[in-house]
Parts: sequence; C-alpha cells; structure tokens
Amino acid sequence: MREIMIGEAAPNYAWELEYYLYTYPNPDKPYPHRFPDEAFAKILAAKDTYYHYFAKTKALAAEAISFFKGEKKQCKSPEAINNVWLTTALHYYTLCDEFESLVSDVEAFNIGKLSARGLIFELDRLITAREALMKQAEKTRIKANGYVLLRNMSVYLRSLLDMRAYIANRINSELKFKLDLTDLSEIRSEGFAFLQ
Repeated sequence: MREIMIGEAAPNYAWELEYYLYTYPNPDKPYPHRFPDEAFAKILAAKDTYYHYFAKTKALAAEAISFFKGEKKQCKSPEAINNVWLTTALHYYTLCDEFESLVSDVEAFNIGKLSARGLIFELDRLITAREALMKQAEKTRIKANGYVLLRNMSVYLRSLLDMRAYIANRINSELKFKLDLTDLSEIRSEGFAFLQ
C-alpha cells in the first residue's frame, strides 16, 4: 500500500481519477465537471502510461487485500486498523479495474470484438465489485468521513448503472451504436445529475 499511496511505484494516477477532484469549480472548465468523461479523456490521452499504472497498482493492491484478509483471520492487528487498510486496498483495486476495464472493453465493443451482451456482463462484474467496496467502506469508515466517501463512491456506481441501462435499452434494437467515454452526456440519468 505504501508504494501505491506515496508514488514509489509510479506517480499516483489514481488520484486523478477520484471523483473528489471533480467536485470543485475550475474557472477554465464548465461546472459541474463532466465526470467520468474528463477522467476517461486523461486515460485515453496517455493509455500506455495508465495501463502500466493500472497493472502495477492492481497487483500491489491484490497483495495488500490478501495480506489484510489474512491478518483479519489471524487477529494479529486491531480489526479496525485492518479494515481501514483493507478498504483502502479494495478502493485502489476497484478504481483501477473499473477504468482499465471500461476503456479496453468499450474500445473492443466499438470495433466489434465485444458484443453488447459481453459489455453488460463486464459492467455487471464491475457493479458487483463497486457494491462490495461500498459495503466494506460503510462498515469501516467513521461517520465523519464515511458519508463523503460513500457519496463519492455512489457517483461511480451510478455511472456504471447508467451505462448498463443505456446498453440494455439498445441491445435488442437493430441500430448499431458506439460509446464515447469522453462524452457520456447521453447516458447520464437524473439520478447521476442528482448525485453530482
């Protein structure tokens, strides 16, 4: 976890993908920010850099997840501390997995290498992982920061649910469609706008 958080493995690109950064007004950009569109644009502009970062971070986070789950079973450290670190590792893993998977899967879908049903299957996997992270965060975080964390995580979840609904509504139509991760305005629901 230390390598991920202080950037010894690489700069902490996950920080640039956190919804938190997109909640503040910027005089050079429209408000509310186009999230996650702007985050996807950053990834697509430096895909090799981000893919390398995602692979490294997911590997490190998976190690940390395994370690802290093992610590929990062995009761070597206080459970509250283990849960905080486990939540942090799950957060990094889930965040990187979502962005990496969506970029590669939408790219495959747009060129016909992945079906709409295949993309929905992958979105279901990501939704399940995001929900598991949120459950872990809810039982781990103190109320003072738990609400903010869960609110921000809800924005990610809503964007996944909106994308899934958009694709599911078009799956039986004969119209071909593509997804543009840098402009998801057509996909956004009222629920997303409310959360944002």
